[in-house]
Amino acid sequence: MNRKNVFTVIVLFAALAVTISSCVKGEFDEPPINIPKVDFKANSTIAQLLVKFPGSIDSINDTVIISGIVTANDESGNLYKKIVIQDETAGIEIDMDQTSLYADYRIGQRVFVKCFGMYIGKYNGLPQLGYIYEGKIGRLPATFIKNHIFLDSLPGKAVEPMVVSPTNLNLSMVNKLVRMENVSFTNAGDTWAPEDDYGEHGLEGGPDPDVFIVRTSSYANFAGLEVPSGSGTIQGILSIFGETFQLTIRDTGDIIGFKNIQTFFSESFSSSLGGFTAVSVTGAQGWVHDSQYGAKMTGYSAGANNENEDWLISPAIDMTGATGGLLRFSHAINKGNVANVATNHTVWISKNYSSGAPSTAEWEKLTVPGYPPGNNWTFISSGDVMIPSSYWGQTNVRIAFKYLCSNSESATWEIKNVKVTE
Repeated sequence: MNRKNVFTVIVLFAALAVTISSCVKGEFDEPPINIPKVDFKANSTIAQLLVKFPGSIDSINDTVIISGIVTANDESGNLYKKIVIQDETAGIEIDMDQTSLYADYRIGQRVFVKCFGMYIGKYNGLPQLGYIYEGKIGRLPATFIKNHIFLDSLPGKAVEPMVVSPTNLNLSMVNKLVRMENVSFTNAGDTWAPEDDYGEHGLEGGPDPDVFIVRTSSYANFAGLEVPSGSGTIQGILSIFGETFQLTIRDTGDIIGFKNIQTFFSESFSSSLGGFTAVSVTGAQGWVHDSQYGAKMTGYSAGANNENEDWLISPAIDMTGATGGLLRFSHAINKGNVANVATNHTVWISKNYSSGAPSTAEWEKLTVPGYPPGNNWTFISSGDVMIPSSYWGQTNVRIAFKYLCSNSESATWEIKNVKVTE
């Protein structure tokens, strides 16, 4: 090898050594982080936009610009081709004809929306921002997204949910991130959603399912998991469909503090009286099943009040291993004397009833903390009906609903979602 070649090799090795040394020390150029930044400002709040365009479908022909923080996206699959943003005044759903939106629109990401050329409308009462489709509000075409939706900076602090009561919802909360505390599910143990349909779940102590539900898509990545028992906190995006409020949880992180407890018995009365036995002691009327209102009893018939004593008795409940006992149910009472609500509609418990007349067994009256007012059809929760410790560990526990009325007045009692837990 001549001197020139030797010199060239030495130079190359020296350069390689310097490069290796720089890499070891971390002395190399890192790729720049592309932080998006808009060069314009919002000129409208979301609430102002909703007031300005209140119709079922409106073309936005003004240079309206809104800004908000992403509160929900499609990452879990419970939302599809949409995000939800919120500012200090309101929230709005933005529908876009594109999947995997979460890759760009993370929770906590600030976005600006140039609304000119977009459409705003209501889908069964729910305000949505998007585009027109067959004369109705639809999704913004994918090719238009970058012309209207702009990221600003990197994702920051997530929006804090507003704490609300499920019995005190209103339209100003729609499309906002809300939190409901100290709630429990009426159908704990079911899956969040069946394989090919939406799951709908009510809350103990909440409004009637015709008024409020927790709704879950079968495409959610948690659809096959069990709805938790016990009580805790849930949060999510409040929406509305017609006159029914719906809560959409974003992922399992929105289910907080639930501790699964043992359920000894559950009957919703959704399709029949289940294993309950209707026993008529006095009167020709009796307990019946109503597909909409559950178990139902009234002494009113053929235009007249009739004296009745009627019992609705559960099948045997095995409380083996119980270290506690609670009964919960939802009920409505109407058309009777409100002064008799608590005396004519009572709940009893036995551990030696087998069949036939209630008088063949020993019964103990339970204290029901929550009674309806007696003058409307609103379902309310019974609250926690305490089961005495003498029944814990028993294998033949029976719960009975006892109805009384007279020839002068006869209320209607409707019952749903009976559950006995530890």
